[in-house]
This record gives sequence, C-alpha cells and structure tokens, in this order.
Amino acid sequence: IPQKPARLLVNYKNIDKLHWRMIKINYEQYKDLFTNRRRTEEKQYVMLTAMKPAYSDMVTLPDPGDFQFHATEIELPAAKQWLYILLTSADRSFKFKNNILSYGIIQYSQISYISRKQPGSKGDHEYFVRDRDSGLPLVNAVAEVWIQKYDNKKRIYNDVEYGTYKTDKNGYFIL
Repeated sequence: IPQKPARLLVNYKNIDKLHWRMIKINYEQYKDLFTNRRRTEEKQYVMLTAMKPAYSDMVTLPDPGDFQFHATEIELPAAKQWLYILLTSADRSFKFKNNILSYGIIQYSQISYISRKQPGSKGDHEYFVRDRDSGLPLVNAVAEVWIQKYDNKKRIYNDVEYGTYKTDKNGYFIL
C-alpha cells in the first residue's frame, strides 16, 4: 500500500546480514531490463547495481549457525505508488562474484486483484479488483490487458493490447 511500510518475507541460509536496495523504475526500464533474453545474468546484475536506489538499508538476520534454512520478515519503507526492483545482497558491495544476490519486482499500489480460472470454462479467467486497504470492490475500474508476442525475425517480444475490460458493481470482470 503506498505510503505505508511493507513486510517482506526473507528466506536465507548461512548469512547474518542482508543489504537491500529499492530501485524505482518505469515500464520502459522494466522491459529493457527483463525482456532481453541474450543478456547474461552477470550483465543483468551489473545494470541493476549501477542504478540509483530510491531506498536502501541493511538488516541483521538471526543466524544460529546451524546450516539450515530460516525465514524472517523485514520491514520495507513507506514508499510512493510506483514500480520498484528490490535488489538484495549478502555483501554491501553488491558485487556479482563470490556473493549471494537476488532481485524481485515490487509494486506499491492501492489496487489488488484476485484471479482464478473460471470453473467449468475452457480457459476463461475471472478477476475481482479491490481496494487494497479496505478490501472493497473497485466499481467501473478499467483493466487494460496486454500480452507479449514473440517476433521471430527480430527475436524479441512485443507488447500487444489484448483488450480492455470494465469491472461491475462487485469489482468483477471475465477475461
């Protein structure tokens, strides 16, 4: 939820510190970072670590030294409504070599949705769009649905508009 702290589940093994960065990105940056299939993992991380973080911190993790997997929750800051990459590292340098790195996409938004395959259908999906804080349906919300189609000649994925849908009084629509 925008402007409210968020909780993040962290699964880890044999580390006692987690360094993290939240990098604010737009959709064009997202596409550039994640649709280039020919980019190596190392180049991907070099690009990510070169980006300026909107937020960053370090968290000390409980480490009993038992070589087992553990889980804990950490708090992320109250952030503006936007799309972020959360980059984590066992080392504060965020170097690729001899380090444990990971990333994920986080969207701070007031909107949530629930989807499922419609019972008895041949692939239709139903969606319930809600206000993330109150859980109330978002009436007359417009959902623009896009898909990615592969271009064999250019060897890239292109975004193609699939359709536009409007929710009913229950925040519901069928795709």
